[in-house]
This record gives sequence, C-alpha cells and structure tokens, in this order.
Amino acid sequence: AAAGSGAYGWRAGGDTSIFVSGAVYNALQGQTGTPTYDRQWLFDLQRDDGSFNDSLTDTAAVLLWLEPPAAVRDSAAHYLVSAQEENGSWGNDAYLTGLCLEALLVGDMP
Repeated sequence: AAAGSGAYGWRAGGDTSIFVSGAVYNALQGQTGTPTYDRQWLFDLQRDDGSFNDSLTDTAAVLLWLEPPAAVRDSAAHYLVSAQEENGSWGNDAYLTGLCLEALLVGDMP
C-alpha cells in the first residue's frame, strides 16, 4: 500500500488488505500523532451480498474495528449470519467462528 494512503497489506508493497487495514486502524486509534484516515474507501468495497471481498474474515474485521455506518453494519452482519453452518460454526473453524461471533457481539447483532 502507498505510504500515507491509509491502506495496509500483509507486507510492504503488497496488496491492500481490508483485514490488516482494519487491524491497523484499530491499533492506532487514539494514539498521539496518529493521522485520522478516511475509512469510506473500505466501506465502498462492500459487495451486494453484504460481504467484503467475499470473505468472512474481512467482513468480521469491518464490524469489529471500523465502526461502519448502520446500513453497512447491518448488511455485513446479515452476510455473517447467512454464512453460519448448521452446526453453529463458520467454516468448521474455531478461530473463524470466534471472530464472527465477536464481530456480531460488537455490532450488537442477533
């Protein structure tokens, strides 16, 4: 990601990651001297199904760390709920399930 752009990736010069950008914004929030980034570019990446990058982790990251507008939040939460497996998990993965549950809890979703 370009320096100062507010977009971050897993490695310098690599592709931008919604998950990493959200984690960085969250970690830097309230730190003295930290620039305030416009997060709208992330919200604009939401797909019609409510997901971000058709990814549970990216969608959960938006709910957890970015305080999206209500319409974005509700659509993202609906996507997460619709992706839940019959056994209550997300992808039969404990980490992913915990991440999605935390995202729904933080977003005060069903």
